[in-house]
Amino acid sequence: MLKVDTTHWPLALINLRGAQSIEAHQHLLNEWDKLFEAKQKFIFVRVFHDDASTKHSKEIGQLTLDWLDKGAREAIKAWCEAMVIIVPQETFRSMKNKSVPRVFGVPGGIFPSKDHANQWLITHCHISLPTSLMHK
Repeated sequence: MLKVDTTHWPLALINLRGAQSIEAHQHLLNEWDKLFEAKQKFIFVRVFHDDASTKHSKEIGQLTLDWLDKGAREAIKAWCEAMVIIVPQETFRSMKNKSVPRVFGVPGGIFPSKDHANQWLITHCHISLPTSLMHK
C-alpha cells in the first residue's frame, strides 16, 4: 500500500508506480490527512515513475475533488509549504501547463526530472531532495 515517507522531514515523499485503484488512492488521501493532523508545516514531493501512475479515472478525480471540498484544500494551504510533482519526461509535455499554485494554492510546480525539482527546492525552499531519492 502507498505510504508517505517522512524520514526526511519536512519533506513528505510519495513514489507512485502504475495505475492506482480507488482503494489505493483513498489510502493516499488518508496519508495526506495524517500529515494535516500533525499540524506541522511540510513540503510534499510526489514522484510519478511512469506514465500510468499519472493517469486517474473519473472516479478517482471525483474522490479527490470531494476530499478537497471537505476541507483538504484549506488544510493544504495551511500546512503544505510547497508541492513538487516529478513526472516522466514523456508525460511532462502534456502536464507542463498545469499549475500547482492555481490548483492547490501553494508554491510549487511540475517538473520533468528530479534534478529540475531539486533545483527549484533549493532555490525556493532552501532544502534539497535526499540523495537516496536522487539516485533511484
